[in-house]
Amino acid sequence: MTDDMPGRAGEHHERAEGYQKIPEYEQALDQFNETLSDLDPPGAARPRRPVTFIVGVPRSGTTLLYQILAASGAFGYCSNIIARFFRAPWAGARVQRILEPVLDAPEFTYESDAGRTEGWAGPHEFGYFWERHFGFEQHHEPTEATLDPLEPSSLRRDLGALEAELDAPLLFKNVILDFVVARLDDWLEDARFLRLERDPMLVAQSLYRTRLGYYGTPQAWYSVRPRAADEWASQSPARQIAAQIRHVSERLDAAADAIDDARWRDVSYRTLCNRPRAIATSIADDRGVEVGHLERLPERFQPSTELTLDDDILVRLEDALDDEGVST
Repeated sequence: MTDDMPGRAGEHHERAEGYQKIPEYEQALDQFNETLSDLDPPGAARPRRPVTFIVGVPRSGTTLLYQILAASGAFGYCSNIIARFFRAPWAGARVQRILEPVLDAPEFTYESDAGRTEGWAGPHEFGYFWERHFGFEQHHEPTEATLDPLEPSSLRRDLGALEAELDAPLLFKNVILDFVVARLDDWLEDARFLRLERDPMLVAQSLYRTRLGYYGTPQAWYSVRPRAADEWASQSPARQIAAQIRHVSERLDAAADAIDDARWRDVSYRTLCNRPRAIATSIADDRGVEVGHLERLPERFQPSTELTLDDDILVRLEDALDDEGVST
């Protein structure tokens, strides 16, 4: 399946083999979704239950939490099938329900590649959907002047219809939403937020590796793009990565301060790996839903905690993080 990875806005480098989009497929997908755009979403004009968003700096473990909660059976989420219906996700959910009797049983492998998951039931980041509603173009950090004219009723209707079709509280994850948390909180009554936290050096190492794998060069920007990213273009990869981590973290800190504690929860990457069943059950309990498939969740994951890049690269990353005031 193709992907809609974060970073399409302002993307300036050609992706490496295996990550490139297929023009013919993209054209067919766009044309298909254009035909869906005239469909009126059925159901409620907005979600009836709180919508949960997973946020965090890129490469902090957000995909793993998304996979765990999707597999738990406690939430409705955007699968790799539903994602193809980004102009009418409720229709994708209905098609998925119709096809389920002839599809293989859903498998949750907990494998991912730069945010992409496996299988038809794997959770998808739904980037085209969020780009459509927030108008992301050159970056993912819109100004208030850009956001103010946007009409939230369209997003509310889409999510209300999807919730009705899936008959479960909705769960989403895409780090391109990190800069619009306040607007999501304003538009969606009683929205909930789960923030992944991981050692910044491990995040920096993973971002460096993903730049290499995704674009073939550490010079290429990967994932959520602040407004200031172009100003950092002449900086070294280590300094770009450190600035990205610092800027996203500061914006999430500000969002957390503005949202009451009952609707914001920090989740440690290490704790998630060591106690995935307990974390999933606790989150579900907070939302008043049950984990219907605890057996799908491993008792433990082996956390990735080793620094394995060349020493000179690690020194540059650590120095850059220190210069940005990011504690390591």
